[in-house]
Amino acid sequence: MEESKGITTKLGYYFEAVEAAGGSPVAISLSLSKARLAAEIGDLDAFVLPGSCGRRSRLIQGAGPCKDARADANREKTDFGIIEHAFASGKPVLAICYGCQSLNVCLGGSLYQDIASELRTEIQHSKEGFRGCAGSNSCRGY
Repeated sequence: MEESKGITTKLGYYFEAVEAAGGSPVAISLSLSKARLAAEIGDLDAFVLPGSCGRRSRLIQGAGPCKDARADANREKTDFGIIEHAFASGKPVLAICYGCQSLNVCLGGSLYQDIASELRTEIQHSKEGFRGCAGSNSCRGY
């Protein structure tokens, strides 16, 4: 969603971190076909799957699809393609927040789509006032 809106602030932070660690960051578009994605990532050495405020659109452990407007099927498709390539070729993956969820689901794990209702808890899974996710007031991160 950030890509389609031209929001690159968070991407810049990831690029700076990769460069500080001695790497050369490469942006991968979320709108690539499966074949084009494979061509783009084939020669890369490692991958960072960053956080996102998107929600899962895929069916997870029998749950219905998330109808939230923040669902990002392109992000899921890209993350899953990268993960499958990385595991098949023995390349490292650093997964952060949403990236961890992608890794978990791609490997057959499950997720709660809504922590409060599924666990029947009052625990707030957000940080009020956080503006790191495309200007939203909170990032629920799932």
